[in-house]
Amino acid sequence: MKVAVTGAGGMLGKSLVDHISKKKWVNLFAFDSTQLDVTDILQVQSMLSSIKPEIVIHLAAKTDVDECELHPEEAYRVNYLGTRYICYSCSAEDIALVYLSSDMIFDGSKNSPYIETDSPSPQNIYGKTKYAGEKVVELFVKRHYIIRSAWLFGGQHDHKFVRKFLNRVKDRQPLKAAVDLIGSPTYTEDLAAKIVEIIEEGYPWGTYHVVNQGLCSRYEFAQHILTCIKYESAQVEPVPSSFFKLPAPRAGMSALQNYTLTLMNKNDLRPWQDALEQYLKRFKKNI
Repeated sequence: MKVAVTGAGGMLGKSLVDHISKKKWVNLFAFDSTQLDVTDILQVQSMLSSIKPEIVIHLAAKTDVDECELHPEEAYRVNYLGTRYICYSCSAEDIALVYLSSDMIFDGSKNSPYIETDSPSPQNIYGKTKYAGEKVVELFVKRHYIIRSAWLFGGQHDHKFVRKFLNRVKDRQPLKAAVDLIGSPTYTEDLAAKIVEIIEEGYPWGTYHVVNQGLCSRYEFAQHILTCIKYESAQVEPVPSSFFKLPAPRAGMSALQNYTLTLMNKNDLRPWQDALEQYLKRFKKNI
C-alpha cells in the first residue's frame, strides 16, 4: 500500500513515519513543510497524481495556538485552505484520508470528557480552523478517518508543554501551572501506533478520539513530570489559567474519551502517567 504523509517533520509526524516505516506492507512517501506546501494546490495535485497513494495521512498544520490567534489569516490558510486542497485532490483521485484534529474544537462547557458525538463549538482560532478542516473532510472525502487527540508530548523535538516545562526546570525558573485546565496528555508514540492500527486493520470510516487513558490538570501534569525525573527539590505553584495572559482562550475542560474505541473493544491505550514516564526515560539524555 502506498501511504503519503504531510507534516512529516512535526512531533507526531516523526513518530508516525517511524512506525509506518517498519511495516512491510507500506510504501511510504513522507513530506515535511519544506517538501510540500499544502497551501499550493498545484503542488498538492502534482504530488497526489504522481504518487497515487491509497491513503493520505494529513498532519500538516499550524499548531501554535497563540500564534494562530495572533495571525488568524495564516492559520486559516494552512489549517483550512490547505486541508481543503488535500481533500479536493483526494476526492479527485479517489484516495482515502486520515485527518488529525484536536480537543480544541470543543468549548469546555461540559464537566466530563468529550466523546465523538458531542457537538463542537471552538473558542479560539486554532480550534475553529481545525473544525473547519473536519467539515471539509466530511464534505469532500467519503473514505476518511478524523482522529482527534490532545496535549501531545513526545520525540526529541517536543515543543509543547512537557518540553517547555522541562526547560524552565533546567533554567531554575519559577514553576507555575494552571489548575483549571483539564485535558488528556497523549504520547505521540501511542497515538502513531493506534493510527497505524486503524489503517492496517481497516477500522470503519469515521471519527475517533485517540488519547492516553485518564485526565489531569496542567498542574497535575507538571507535578508528575517532576516525579518522573526525580527532581524533588522543585515545586510547582498552582495558579489559574488567567495568570498567563495568553492571546488564545483555552477551554477549561478539553479532555477526550476514546468512546468509539471503547465500544469496539479497541481502547487499549495505556494511562498517560505510564506513557509520560517511558518518554522521559527514553529521551533523558536529550531533556
